[in-house]
Amino acid sequence: MEISSADSVPLQTTAPVPRRHTVAWVWQVTGLSLLLGVMLALALQTEFRLRPVVGRFGTRVGVAVGLKESNDRLQQEVVALRKQASEFEEQLGQRSTSASALASDLRDVKLRAGLLPVMGPGLIITLRDSPLKPRESSNQQDQQDLTQQLIVHDRDINMILGELKSAGAEALGISGADMSKIQRVTYRTSARCTGPGMDINDTRIGQPFHIFAIGNSKELRAQLEMRDGVIKALQLDVLQMISIQEASRITIPEYSGSFTFKYAQPADSAR
Repeated sequence: MEISSADSVPLQTTAPVPRRHTVAWVWQVTGLSLLLGVMLALALQTEFRLRPVVGRFGTRVGVAVGLKESNDRLQQEVVALRKQASEFEEQLGQRSTSASALASDLRDVKLRAGLLPVMGPGLIITLRDSPLKPRESSNQQDQQDLTQQLIVHDRDINMILGELKSAGAEALGISGADMSKIQRVTYRTSARCTGPGMDINDTRIGQPFHIFAIGNSKELRAQLEMRDGVIKALQLDVLQMISIQEASRITIPEYSGSFTFKYAQPADSAR
């Protein structure tokens, strides 16, 4: 049997050619894994930053800041709407004599209600916690009472406001450390302790507290500093918690809160 030349040729085994794209594929996967890891780390870091921080008084700082910004924005809107209403009143007053008299009366009512900004001479009263240290006491309750006496409380502010009203103050305002954000004092305004700060017109302010009073500065000061006055009764001078400054010109903005009545209505409408 003849063997063909084709059958006699030995078979050649071709060596496998290394695939160059295998190395490139490994580097691509490695790079992608690193990129995903970095993105995951950034996402976690962002989550921790956005997570509201719980303060030592149990207040969620993130929520509190959001509420404060919302409250400030609403107050600005109230002021803008009232200014717009004042413009309409001026336009109405220019149309006729009777309308002008009505607009003048309305302006006087708004001035007395604290709905218009005012300026004039008066006092700037500053209240802050006492720099003194309470004396040591073996009784824990007595030690706590002594410590509380060195802190500004809402009653201190409310009593000073009442004394200034009795002394003839024509306009009052309160601010915290930021003296550019003054809250107008109306018949509905009172200070209320809320943790380390005070709530004035639903607005949180912090120390030092500043009270602005427009009126006769000499008479106002004499009323506050009289022998049986509020400063002596609260020992604010002895504890170095108060300072009084006379000013030739004080500007107090209009009331920026809301006059919403849920139950009160004009008596003639109830007949």
